[in-house]
Amino acid sequence: HRRRRSGRLDIRATLARSAPYGGLMFDTRWKDRTINKPRVIAICDVSRSVQAHARFLLLLLYSLRDVLPGLRSFAFTHRLIDVSDRFEHDTPELAIERVLDQVGGTGTNRGTMLSDFAAQELPRVDRRTAVIFLGDARNNRADPQTEVMRTLHKRAHRVVWLNPEPRSFWNLGDSEMPRYAPLCHTVRECGTLAQLERAVDGLLRSTGGSR
Repeated sequence: HRRRRSGRLDIRATLARSAPYGGLMFDTRWKDRTINKPRVIAICDVSRSVQAHARFLLLLLYSLRDVLPGLRSFAFTHRLIDVSDRFEHDTPELAIERVLDQVGGTGTNRGTMLSDFAAQELPRVDRRTAVIFLGDARNNRADPQTEVMRTLHKRAHRVVWLNPEPRSFWNLGDSEMPRYAPLCHTVRECGTLAQLERAVDGLLRSTGGSR
């Protein structure tokens, strides 16, 4: 219990401090604990194919700020747009409406989004970075840019995909989940509140956000 709260006992420093007391350990010293806090990037699809879920996903994205300090937030239909400032300064309702007005409403091109991500963010991704994708992985038959995902999987601490569609839809039509899923560390269906609760719990465990 003490180790969990204070770290490990530093025997050498404690013995040195205890010399004036005849070796009795009145003045204990503890080794500092190193807590790695991941840098978290979340990318939310707000295109037409997720229109029914867009507000739900953006509200999830907004709420994650409370449990994942330093979260960088992005939204896209085809171009990657940094919306962190919206979520930092606006109320949830206003932030969501402004993001949808700015970014939403067109057809999806994940290849273009991933190309933007590779140019803007990928050079800074390392083993302390967790990347969360929110969306259905549909791509209108465009180039899915799986090489970017493969590089991301190798470099990041975690790659997590939360998909609001039922798993039975993931192999249908223009869904790229069969290509993207093997390049993620965690993939979860996230279309109901119960699934959302389980997904967020697993997400916090994997990113260290519950500490």
